[in-house]
Amino acid sequence: MSERKALGKVARNERVKLRATTLNALGLGFGAVGVIQPVVAGAFTAEALVKLAIAALIAYVFHMRAMRDLAALED
Repeated sequence: MSERKALGKVARNERVKLRATTLNALGLGFGAVGVIQPVVAGAFTAEALVKLAIAALIAYVFHMRAMRDLAALED
């Protein structure tokens, strides 16, 4: 029997929610590092802004993947 059939709907939904939570936490981490690091370093240069933009983009990608996973929840 496949693993998909062996797990109940509730267990599959919990796996999806756990994966989405993990992805969202990774996104928050990237976003926080992108904002906090330049503040702590006191470096508000063009390079810092590029790093911030990259970190924000990565955070957005993780967040959107989490939202896509949550859309797969079963009723």
